[in-house]
Amino acid sequence: MWQSLSGWQHTDAALRLAKTHFDDDSDLDTVLLKAVLLDKLYATNVTYHLDLIEVAAKIVKVWGSEGSSRQKVMKLAKVSVRNKDRYLTSFASKYVHFSYDDSVPVYDWYAALALARHYSFPQNRIEEWRKEYEDYGAKIDTLRQKSRIYADAREMDHYLWLAGNWVWLQKRREKAGINKELRAFFDNPVKGQLAEATFGGLLK
Repeated sequence: MWQSLSGWQHTDAALRLAKTHFDDDSDLDTVLLKAVLLDKLYATNVTYHLDLIEVAAKIVKVWGSEGSSRQKVMKLAKVSVRNKDRYLTSFASKYVHFSYDDSVPVYDWYAALALARHYSFPQNRIEEWRKEYEDYGAKIDTLRQKSRIYADAREMDHYLWLAGNWVWLQKRREKAGINKELRAFFDNPVKGQLAEATFGGLLK
């Protein structure tokens, strides 16, 4: 399914190209360029909370710190906005995944929705995972192991994102507001049947 979505193929290719040509995450200008690209292509809305210069400066600081890749996601994600903690986990996980370590799971609302469905968790678990990213990653690891899924982090992200979007579309229909290219895929009679056969169990 993912391979048939040409727009998203180009989006990910652009981010991989940026990593190849701009790989110095200790340089503020390099990091700023990649942060702007990611925020625009993936609509992470990080600028709703912080100026991108602030974000880039924090990335440089985090890259110079100790810790695993997943720990760096949380260091980058947690910010203070008007004296309140906010968790920019979607942006942080995507930046680390695309710019540094592609074995890091991507946090995305739709992916988290699908993951919660796999575990029969209540929907509020989706927001809790913003603060508990390492648990989110661990749940994906366990799902892969129990299901004997031989997939890397990127393939798992694709599966969960597709599944979450499909579930949300079934629940909200016209109000779902999902990606246009993906909606056209699900609305196609043949492809829609494939999606239902693949993801239908998550509605139970």
